[in-house]
Amino acid sequence: MRVLHLYRPRLPDTRAQSIQVLRTCHALAEQGHEVTLFADRGDTPKELWQQMGLQPHGRLSLHLAPARHPGLAGVWFRRSVREWWNGPPGIVLARDKKRLIQAIKANGKKEHRIVLETHELDSLKPSGQTDTATFSMEQKCLAVSDALIANCSGTLSAWQAHHQFSIPAFVCHNATHVQPRAQSTDAEGVMVMGSMRKNKGVEAILTAVQALDTRFRWVGGTQTERNQWGNQIHLEAPVPHAEVETVLTQAKVLLLPLGNNPFSHQFTSPLKLWDYLATEQPIVAANTKAVIEICRDFAAEVFPYEPEDPVSIQQAVRRALEAPKRKPIQRTWATRAQELSTVFMAVQ
Repeated sequence: MRVLHLYRPRLPDTRAQSIQVLRTCHALAEQGHEVTLFADRGDTPKELWQQMGLQPHGRLSLHLAPARHPGLAGVWFRRSVREWWNGPPGIVLARDKKRLIQAIKANGKKEHRIVLETHELDSLKPSGQTDTATFSMEQKCLAVSDALIANCSGTLSAWQAHHQFSIPAFVCHNATHVQPRAQSTDAEGVMVMGSMRKNKGVEAILTAVQALDTRFRWVGGTQTERNQWGNQIHLEAPVPHAEVETVLTQAKVLLLPLGNNPFSHQFTSPLKLWDYLATEQPIVAANTKAVIEICRDFAAEVFPYEPEDPVSIQQAVRRALEAPKRKPIQRTWATRAQELSTVFMAVQ
């Protein structure tokens, strides 16, 4: 089946969105689909496959923008999408709502089938009010789509509550490439892997771990974010995606950062949680509906803490440090690709 993943990641990259999109495309290609992805050019394009931990695949046509200038890259992206769109009928897996509307406006829907993938409800403001312009864009996307895929039940429920639609709708969680392996012999302390955005409750976590008598590492975040939080604890630059497995084995406990906000409670299927679950280490994770859903549906056990509560975080970490190893739970990208393939077949 001919598939266009309509998103514009930056590659290579360590951001969850870029990893998720590329891994999904690669897994779909392994399923036998002819997949196309147009991406912005990262800092080290010649090292893309090595850094992302993948080998090129004959059914995955990955195209990087010829220039890093945003305007020139944008012109190239629109032209490339148009060329694909003018080809034989296929599936458009559209994670970028704005660019989906632009493509439909410029090219029409033609005979393509559109599967809208959503990881949020942008029109719902934190205050509970609705952003009318964004709501209208979401409505336009639904009007041209043949199916809706949400990253978790909370996201799907929000769309069903705020929009009226009759197209088939499914939940399709994220996944991991991490293979279960034994901890390194010198594994110790607590590790967070991932970005340091404020909505992850960073301040409460850093406050909590400073009072713990154990080694702590936060691997990830931009240089600006690490400068913001200072050097009183061990903050490290992100590692290439290909090195995630090795780095995770170096800690005794893995901590998933989430804050007390709608994103953490309802709209996330954390990529790092799936990476953590594939290891044997005890996991400390926020007690949110999004995490509870994954633990329930995949029979996973974590040591929960109340978001942005340093005392609760400390208590959960102390329990985890005394806990035995876990049985790994691995949800692969191949599994996710199989689920997507089922949706593709249903809308053909």
